[in-house]
Amino acid sequence: ALGKSHLTGTLGAWSAGALMGNLGPAATNYEVVRAAVGADAKPPPAGGWPVAVFSHSLTGWRHVNSSLCAELASHGAVVIHMEHADGTACLCTSSEDGRVLAEYVDWAREKTEELKQSTDDVGAALEAWRRAQVARRVVEIAAALDGLEKICARVHRGGAFARTASNVAVMGQSFGGAAAVACLRESRFSHCCIYDPWLDGVGPHRHPLPDADYQGK
Repeated sequence: ALGKSHLTGTLGAWSAGALMGNLGPAATNYEVVRAAVGADAKPPPAGGWPVAVFSHSLTGWRHVNSSLCAELASHGAVVIHMEHADGTACLCTSSEDGRVLAEYVDWAREKTEELKQSTDDVGAALEAWRRAQVARRVVEIAAALDGLEKICARVHRGGAFARTASNVAVMGQSFGGAAAVACLRESRFSHCCIYDPWLDGVGPHRHPLPDADYQGK
């Protein structure tokens, strides 16, 4: 959606839509993974399946890194792929009715101009805004974990389907890497995997997380 928006001015709406609509399938050589829709869930082991949560990068969405998440799930884990509503996803929509919950907020074209109207220290305000987005992601991840059993009740009857209260793995890319590290403040998370994590600034200006959050992790 974001790529289509950026290319529309250059290529026109039809060409931009055609290009971005085929880019993803072309990148995977038009591979098709077949699966049974609505199939009964495999009974979980005692205590439930292990759980992993993935937090996407800026301009990401719930299908980014889906091959990684599917691979993890194939080894016997419940994998939650977030689509964050903090203004960092290219578009965040409701899976129930398609409502747009949040759109991407461009810091250079939108947020910077907005902050200039209320403060002289735009740099500090931008750092605070990014930290608030990370905090919002942590809340969303916790809410997803807390609501997992209700969602899984559609395909599973019986005891706990997944282990969401402890030994949860959290993963993230870029800005999502910062969110993953921030989640480690909660005891339910025991494992963390981040790649290309966002580490801007130095010393007291390190953002979106301070250095202390990365120490001893």
